Amino acid sequence: MFYSTDGVHWRKIESSLEVSGMNHNALGGFLSLRIGLCSIGDGTVRFRDFRYKAIE
Repeated sequence: MFYSTDGVHWRKIESSLEVSGMNHNALGGFLSLRIGLCSIGDGTVRFRDFRYKAIE
């Protein structure tokens, strides 16, 4: 997971996880992990026109 305080420079959060191994269901084929958006701290945030589309 990454974060930015200015929208230009991005830093990796130290406690992020590598989850590629969790993106498979042995009985039902491949699944799709979804992106999570969050805002932490003082101030405001606006997520506009965000779209999620799984790679097929």
